[in-house]
Amino acid sequence: KDFSVRVPKENSDEIGQLIDGFNQMLGEIQKREARLNQHREHLEVEVSKRTSELMIANAELESEVAERKIIEENLRIAKENAEAAARSKSEFLANMSHEIRTPMNGVIGMVDMLLETKLTPRQREFAKTIESSAGALLTILDDILDFSKIEAGRLKLDSIPFSLQRVVEEIGQLHAARAGTKDIDLIIRYRPTDPLWLQGDPVRVRQIINNLVGNALKFTPKGHVLLEVEGSNASDEEAALTVRVIDTGIGIPKEDQERIFDKFTQSDSTSTRDFGGTGLGLSISRQLAELMGGTLTLKSETGHGSTFTFAWTCRVAEPISKGRAEASELAGYRVLVVDDNEVNRRVAVEYLSSWGMQARQASSGEEALQKIEDPADESSIDLFLIDHNMPGMDGIELTEKIREVESHRKTPVILYTSSHEGVISEVRREGLFQGILQKPLRPSRLLHEILAVVIHRHGELGESEIDDREKTVSGEEKEVREQFDARILVVEDNQSNQFVAKAVLGLFGCRIDLASNGMEGIEKYFENEYDLVFMDCFMPVVDGFEATRRIRDKEPIGSRKPIVAMTAHAVEGARDQCLEAGMDDYLTKPLRLPNVREVLLRFLSHRIQSQVEAPSQAKDDRGEGGVWRKEMLMENIGGDESLLSEIVEAFLEDMPPIVDELSVFLREGEFEQVERKSHQIGGSAANLGGEEVSRLAYSLEKEARERRGETCQQLLDELTDAFQKLEDEMRRTTRNETA
Repeated sequence: KDFSVRVPKENSDEIGQLIDGFNQMLGEIQKREARLNQHREHLEVEVSKRTSELMIANAELESEVAERKIIEENLRIAKENAEAAARSKSEFLANMSHEIRTPMNGVIGMVDMLLETKLTPRQREFAKTIESSAGALLTILDDILDFSKIEAGRLKLDSIPFSLQRVVEEIGQLHAARAGTKDIDLIIRYRPTDPLWLQGDPVRVRQIINNLVGNALKFTPKGHVLLEVEGSNASDEEAALTVRVIDTGIGIPKEDQERIFDKFTQSDSTSTRDFGGTGLGLSISRQLAELMGGTLTLKSETGHGSTFTFAWTCRVAEPISKGRAEASELAGYRVLVVDDNEVNRRVAVEYLSSWGMQARQASSGEEALQKIEDPADESSIDLFLIDHNMPGMDGIELTEKIREVESHRKTPVILYTSSHEGVISEVRREGLFQGILQKPLRPSRLLHEILAVVIHRHGELGESEIDDREKTVSGEEKEVREQFDARILVVEDNQSNQFVAKAVLGLFGCRIDLASNGMEGIEKYFENEYDLVFMDCFMPVVDGFEATRRIRDKEPIGSRKPIVAMTAHAVEGARDQCLEAGMDDYLTKPLRLPNVREVLLRFLSHRIQSQVEAPSQAKDDRGEGGVWRKEMLMENIGGDESLLSEIVEAFLEDMPPIVDELSVFLREGEFEQVERKSHQIGGSAANLGGEEVSRLAYSLEKEARERRGETCQQLLDELTDAFQKLEDEMRRTTRNETA
């Protein structure tokens, strides 16, 4: 359209005026059209520009998306590689654990036996050094394994009833000798009002506290280490627990206080040189505390000691066992506590007061004599509780002077000391004391000793009776063994293993039924009412895994009974395999009293009907060259010599044919049979204390699984020789005992 055209004007009349108006309108239209064209062109430029920018942005976005995909893929690959590396590291450490632990256990076992022989003082010192060094290596190994499990997220916490007081007291007893050697007072404070039984993982709780106490003793050259526990009920079902380890040691600089919880770290390099250690203990302890939902914190000042605080919340458990001691019998008895350490006195007085006793204090022998020589006070003391090692007048001198006071010539005196057993034996021969306790003062042991001295002997002690008392009350506390009103089924194909299982469970008062294979076990399970089943994993006819699966498939809802696997050794994944089959837990052979007791307490605590005092077992001959650990078997069967003969006879009847069969199976390449028979020999030998035969059988089982014929033959030759030595030793020992 051309809006520049104009109509010619010929005159100025009305037509002319109309033409002017028309031409003027065309001019406006022309201007508007020009502006529209200009705007259109501008818009086209803008659209083109924006389109170009959008295309560039899209291209950049596509590039970024592609880069992100590459990054995500790289991250995925890196994650998989890291997880694979972690698994490889964990598997490597587990394998190394087995490879290192096996010879280390051999070293420790041989040193134990060496220490049982006649040695010169210098030889004994060398053997003790080997023993402590081997123990230190195993501790380091355990730390590294725990660290690996935590890093891989594979550490699982148990949840079983346990006595926190018992854990704390056992830790105190464990470190008593070390504290005594350094002349440091190790003090335990467990408030009487604190919860006694908890639901949790006692092994990991013990590990944390043990590490803290060990570190405190390591870095405390003088003074004391206080292990105190405080608890309060957070609710009816839970308790808030706080464990503090307070020392008077070298302290930790403020700038290092968080760093020491890092992996493989100590406060400075001189700590490693001076005190040793991997720097893993505190890191593992903090991670364990966090796994429990708790915290591990530190307060310290250089030169003024440190306080480590482990705090967590834990479920309160029903008591599994109750102490026999009745503290109420002590109400009103008057005690004088004599100790130069103020913390020791305060803790002792707290214990005594909680039992209703009237406790007074003296900080030295001189102050104690002033109190008893005061005419107003001389007849007001029923018992003396005296520290052995005090400056000036020690506990022995003080007791001698107390005996010179007519009214206290026969007043009971309990001495507590941090000295080693040799010194304690010398003190016992003094005949001055009715009780001797080793530090740290453990509340249960202190109560037991006071009851024995004051309630059962107070007012009746003559001179000869005092000597007799020295022989009975100053030894170690007797072990208590629960008696269960329970019927138990043991499914085990090996006759000697049946004897051992029956003997061990019989010590706990259980009634035992035996089944010789999985099929027989299934039949007996449904024919009778059992409280618990112990199931061997590898048996003829039907193995333990299949037997358990069939039981779980057939048993009525609500009638499930616990089944505990018995396996010859801790194979990787064995626990998971047992649980998948429907078992509730597993034990590794040899069956040891503490492990069996723990299982019974876990599943049958409601069936406890009484407690008996376990007889102390004297250490027995281990056999020439350590071929047979007879004393282990004797401990497990309660020292029954006639039962020992039956078990050995059954073992020597069952095993030789199986050993002979191994040669045939190996020659014919039947590795599965070699693996099965080796497993059977290993488990039986382990139960009877034949450690070398057990070790070789396990090694043969492993090599047979890998189909390594040449190595299997070498191991079989060694196993045959070792079994012959074990057989000879068993026959010689049992023949001597029956002669």
